[in-house]
Amino acid sequence: MDRGYVAMGGTRLYYEAAGSGDPVVLIHPGFADRRVWDRQWDCLAEEYRVVRYDVRGTGKSAGSSAPYSDYADLEKLIDFLGVQRAHFVGLATGGSIALDLAVDRPEVVESLVLVSTSYPGVRPSAVSERRRREAQAAYTAGRLDQAVEAILRAWVDGPGRTPEQVDTAVREHVRCLYSENLPRQEYQGRHNPMNPPAVARLDEVHAPTLVVVGEFDAEEERVAAEAYAAGISTSAKIIMPGAGHMVPLEQSEVFNRVLLKFFSLQVGDQRQN
Repeated sequence: MDRGYVAMGGTRLYYEAAGSGDPVVLIHPGFADRRVWDRQWDCLAEEYRVVRYDVRGTGKSAGSSAPYSDYADLEKLIDFLGVQRAHFVGLATGGSIALDLAVDRPEVVESLVLVSTSYPGVRPSAVSERRRREAQAAYTAGRLDQAVEAILRAWVDGPGRTPEQVDTAVREHVRCLYSENLPRQEYQGRHNPMNPPAVARLDEVHAPTLVVVGEFDAEEERVAAEAYAAGISTSAKIIMPGAGHMVPLEQSEVFNRVLLKFFSLQVGDQRQN
């Protein structure tokens, strides 16, 4: 496996790459790091050159007080790795980063997979908003464990399930990621979002796109999935049974098969053309 660091903008990003073939780049959600893709890593590396990395200020990637943009960091990473064209898979905030890239550098995007990706402007449900406030209050009071538990209730369990209804291994894996990465967020520099935002430019996304949302995800995430599917003309949408927000962890075997089939269809279309 290839692994290392890429210097950029006053910091450096940690990455890992394995396998050979067409590149697949995995982008993790906020408060997590590259390890959220543990259940995809070996499977994808059997057929593809798979890349995952820690977004600035998470995992093994250093933070920085300088202004930055996550999609610009991703562009520098793939340029460093010599990735000319790839399949990009983003979970939650990672999906937003992948979408920004698809708008800013469409020539590098072979296909796009948006998993549980929020849509700016979609109002959170009352349950999600209450748990967000609980997490913020606990974190501000220095109760990290309570803050992480509130986030788990919101983004792992979902509004319609209890913790006991979720795979314990999944819950504890995400707890570990959140516990390590959540305290680091306040030391980040100012994030400069794309302007105008990518959601205002969905008609510019022409890469084949798969929109995935979990059956038990929050209502606003299901609305977001519908908005992306409607706004991107080359898209298809899948509702993943038995999963909440963390689809790649909760339904890893099914999700992996979906990814492999989706990627193979793009290869087939290329050969026909």
